[in-house]
Amino acid sequence: MKTKLTLLLLVVTICVNKPNITQAQVNVQDSLALVDLYNSTDGPNWYNNSGWLTGPIENWFGIGLNGDRVNSVALGGNNLKGGIACIAG
Repeated sequence: MKTKLTLLLLVVTICVNKPNITQAQVNVQDSLALVDLYNSTDGPNWYNNSGWLTGPIENWFGIGLNGDRVNSVALGGNNLKGGIACIAG
């Protein structure tokens, strides 16, 4: 009985203290494309670049996700400068 209680407490402790592994990682190609967008359009000088390059992508201003994929980018009127190259894959 003592062994079962100890095992139960161990499992509860692990579950309570584990990092949030249910949070989906964003597709690597999508995240690299967003970093390229930021760097090629003068991201540090955007009017609003909150969250960009410093936190999870779901917190980046103007970015919408559907599961692990970026499904919207809304950065109009945000002082983007530079060019965006499209490369067909």
